Amino acid sequence: MPHPLVSVLIPAYNAERTVAETVTSALDQTHPRVEVIVVDDGSTDGTLEALRPFEARGVRVIAQENAGACAARNRALAEARGDYLQYLDADDLLSPDKIERALDLLAASPDGCLAISGTVYFDDGTDPDDGRFSRGNASVDSDDPVQWLVDLWTPNREWGMAPLHAWLIPRDAADRAGPWDPAVTQDQDGEYSTRVLLAASGVRWEPEGRAYYRKFAHDKSVSSGRSARHLRGRLRAIDSKVRHVLPRTTDTNRTQAAAVLARQYRDVAFHAYPQHRDVVREAEWRAKRLGGYDMTFHHRTRMKHVERLAGWKVAKYASHVYNNIF
Repeated sequence: MPHPLVSVLIPAYNAERTVAETVTSALDQTHPRVEVIVVDDGSTDGTLEALRPFEARGVRVIAQENAGACAARNRALAEARGDYLQYLDADDLLSPDKIERALDLLAASPDGCLAISGTVYFDDGTDPDDGRFSRGNASVDSDDPVQWLVDLWTPNREWGMAPLHAWLIPRDAADRAGPWDPAVTQDQDGEYSTRVLLAASGVRWEPEGRAYYRKFAHDKSVSSGRSARHLRGRLRAIDSKVRHVLPRTTDTNRTQAAAVLARQYRDVAFHAYPQHRDVVREAEWRAKRLGGYDMTFHHRTRMKHVERLAGWKVAKYASHVYNNIF
């Protein structure tokens, strides 16, 4: 029986410094049948030039006008011929055995399962293998994707996040989930992964392969993610989760699901205040509609006393003023 084909899909934008290392990690997989597709999303640096030498090694390089990461992933997805999909951002890495081990696991699992590997978080400019390994929620096998998601979103479980490139996704599940939503400008991975998980029959943890997540000292997404456009994009992502998850819940986990989704809306309200009060109102209304309006954030600074006495908005506004002055 021939080995399944795995499509590694890489969106790239102004990734000249890291993209060659990323593509090399995809080409160096021990699994014998891997196609690598990179979509350059209108980069203004030397990303495209850095990619051209890889075409001689069979990498398909596609250049398009800048349309955003979701559009770039959709373009790569449309070109993919694989039985399985491996997403990979242009600054992240895979261990050489990541795909092979995940495929071996899925071959011994029920049809329709997703495989997820552990993630190593490493600082840019350091050895990836010196980074912090996280098992996270990925260490839990489950035949109930809805409960797996709800548990992932529930705080204080020490399970953390599940980066997109930690997954190996059967193409059938991706087809059922549908394409990426370009209107989601924040939490794109979370929104898409939610739909893919709900299209799968279960989750299987693969303990040996690694996905490497590069952390930058100055993350531009932190400041841009506080713009009104990105905050509304995050609201859209949570709306999608509510629309897809809540109808799949049961009497056992419906209250838990509503509470953790309301918490995500509250988080948007917190980050939007005081600059974008219209977004705050929308997020608060959505949280109330789910029955979760405990807007207590427990500031880790001196503002926690202000919050206790005067509420979270007064504390957040005081923190905003203090930061702008000092």
